[in-house]
Amino acid sequence: MKVENKLAKGTVSSGSSEIQMLESLNVQTRLPKAPRIRSCRWIAPYEGFIKMNTDGSYRKEINRAGIRVVFRDHNGSVKGGLNKAVRPSNSFMAECQAAVEGLPLAVQQGWTKI
Repeated sequence: MKVENKLAKGTVSSGSSEIQMLESLNVQTRLPKAPRIRSCRWIAPYEGFIKMNTDGSYRKEINRAGIRVVFRDHNGSVKGGLNKAVRPSNSFMAECQAAVEGLPLAVQQGWTKI
């Protein structure tokens, strides 16, 4: 159990006796590399414009999809948005649907500089 906890926490070093023991039992000890995390940040639109950020997601294992739309001004203030479940299809279609449903909301609000 101690070895399991150390592996889960990533505290076992490659030359440790725990690793040697696991390898002697033909247990796979090399874990795949963790994905790189990229830094990102929101960039404000020019003054007088509204920025529309969209997202769509699909979870195949539970057959559910959802979309989100957020409108912000040049100060970063949220001006409106949308969050709802949609008919499942795939991630790409959910992303597209978020944009398609977001644009009419902008028009309804009178925002023409998106």
